[in-house]
Amino acid sequence: MSGETSNEISSWTTDSLRAFVLDRFASEHAWIKDMFIEHQKWSEEKFQAARELRLLHEQMNSARDDAQDKAVAAALADRTLADQIASTANEKRLDNVNEFRGTTNDVIATMWPRSEGSQRVAALELEVRTLKESVAAQQARSGGQSSGWELVTKILPIIIAALAIYLSLKAQTSPVTLK
Repeated sequence: MSGETSNEISSWTTDSLRAFVLDRFASEHAWIKDMFIEHQKWSEEKFQAARELRLLHEQMNSARDDAQDKAVAAALADRTLADQIASTANEKRLDNVNEFRGTTNDVIATMWPRSEGSQRVAALELEVRTLKESVAAQQARSGGQSSGWELVTKILPIIIAALAIYLSLKAQTSPVTLK
């Protein structure tokens, strides 16, 4: 069959063609086998790198989880301490408020009502006025000849008594100081 397209006689025979094709298949097969082995090595390297990367991610996630757990525990401890401090401060504030209320109630209980104080002051003013009139009447009767010492000895006890009553009233109505 050789020479159908040209006048030359071909040197190919069936055996030589078969040997050529088998040789080409063998070289292609060797090349494919080499490529397959290289691909297996590359895949194994990539698989090993992926495994190492996954282990690294697991370690990082574990470390992150541990850090988060520690941070949450610290935050809870801080919150508990803050709650205790706030509770103690609130109790102290309420104690102070209650003490102030008690003091205010004591002051109110010991104070005179305005009407009672006004009545006592009016009574004292009336007594002082009466004493002044009495002294003036005595001086008019004596004709103004009594000595100044007699006047002092008569009026001085009255003034001292009025002053003592005034000071006792003032002491009872003065505000109580807090400790």
